[in-house]
Amino acid sequence: MGKRIAVLTWFNRGRNYGQTLQAFALNHTLRRMGHQCTMLSYGRSGPRLTEEEINGLTGDAREQQREFTRFIKEHIDYSPRLREPEDVRCYLQGNDFDIALCGSDQIWNIHIPSFEMVYFFNFPLTYSKVAYAASMMDARLIREYDQYPEIPRLLEDFDAVSVREDSGKTLVEQLTYGKVRATVVLDPTLLLTQEEWMEEVALPQVEWNNYLFCYMFDVSVAQRSLIQQLAESTGCSTIVFLDAGGHDVSEWDGVCFQQIKRVSIEMFLSLGCHAKAVATDSFHGTVFSILFEKNFIALENGLVGEERLDRVLTLLQKVGLSKRLVRLGQESSVSLEERIPYPAVNVRLNQERSASLKWLS
Repeated sequence: MGKRIAVLTWFNRGRNYGQTLQAFALNHTLRRMGHQCTMLSYGRSGPRLTEEEINGLTGDAREQQREFTRFIKEHIDYSPRLREPEDVRCYLQGNDFDIALCGSDQIWNIHIPSFEMVYFFNFPLTYSKVAYAASMMDARLIREYDQYPEIPRLLEDFDAVSVREDSGKTLVEQLTYGKVRATVVLDPTLLLTQEEWMEEVALPQVEWNNYLFCYMFDVSVAQRSLIQQLAESTGCSTIVFLDAGGHDVSEWDGVCFQQIKRVSIEMFLSLGCHAKAVATDSFHGTVFSILFEKNFIALENGLVGEERLDRVLTLLQKVGLSKRLVRLGQESSVSLEERIPYPAVNVRLNQERSASLKWLS
């Protein structure tokens, strides 16, 4: 008999590919297990934007929002719009769910501007609380949690806790003095195989051939040089640059350069799937590079702190690809000739996927 599960996570906050895809993947996985899953449509700018709110956006952002809204309506089962934490409390207390589940993504990272205590279910419930792949921050910053003294008590109120990074496991166990034992699991996007992603999401045609897909929030001069070297070493005639940070990037010398700013979720996946190689400073850019078995480099993002790098490190260590992470200042020492042994990578990934699905079950 399947459970009735309410999931509180981020999706479509600022038209973010990774957030929406992890919500899709968790919803899909729980339903595939035979459960009824309702994603809580929470947030002042959440997925249930009104037509008036969508029309208030400008240019490409408006059209991209329409594409995100369409994808969510087609693929995700969600609640009525809940604008305030009090709305979440009333909805969960007023409905007879079996489990309230929070996660994944960085919902427990107190450095995120949108951090809210509601993601710890900071109110009484008569049914179980579970966290799946919740993401926090670097364990070295544990003292910053002193400003939220209620978090240890709320963690102890969970029936089961899993996190996405090794640092999250350390933080949970240190904050609760070992009373809560956290398990490190895969991000929901990795619970689906490459074949399942291509079955569930129709990937459109890509207009470029023989290209390097570059999905970046920021790019330094040294990283730009390394990306050009990767394009040359893999024989890519074009660099397709999807600008996630909203920056203008001038044309690069010596390559055919195509900059795009906003595409649909399906096109985002298709660009990664059909690329000859990938360069990214995004966690989910790294995830789909591995899923689609691409030659890739994962670049350190200079705009964010160390607390957000552990999610990439943990993933790469799990699948034996730690060398694919390029730290700032180390670009000149990177070897681009080494091929990625995907048969061995997939063995490790399948083991991690099985363990994560077992934990979720």
